[in-house]
Amino acid sequence: AEIAAARLALAQARTDPARQFAQRMIDDHTQANTQMAELARADTLSAAPSPLTDYVDHLGAQALTVLHAVPGAAFDSAYAGTQVGAHQAALAMLDGKLIPGAARADVRAFLVSLRGTVAEHLQHAIEVAATLATPEEAR
Repeated sequence: AEIAAARLALAQARTDPARQFAQRMIDDHTQANTQMAELARADTLSAAPSPLTDYVDHLGAQALTVLHAVPGAAFDSAYAGTQVGAHQAALAMLDGKLIPGAARADVRAFLVSLRGTVAEHLQHAIEVAATLATPEEAR
């Protein structure tokens, strides 16, 4: 859903900050997906859905539904806002469940590295949202 939202943003965003952020999401999430697939192939990690992945998918689908309904110039701010929320949720999941629950050293190392990337994405999304905020929203 994250890559789908970013592709939608590339097609509909009107500002460079939103488009640049969307491209970064596509690039970084594609790379992370590749790394996860390599970890899964290296061992018998299950790619089967879990309550956690179902929750993440649900959040992504909700954000995509919201974005499809946002018209014109409001799209960029809505995209940035959904990305702030998504990355806050991802950090909470990494810190609360995934990293502490990682039994394998290689999986834990990947998740710790991923956490750094997610934190960078969150900061970038916050900056994009602030750039796009109207004077009333910035107060």
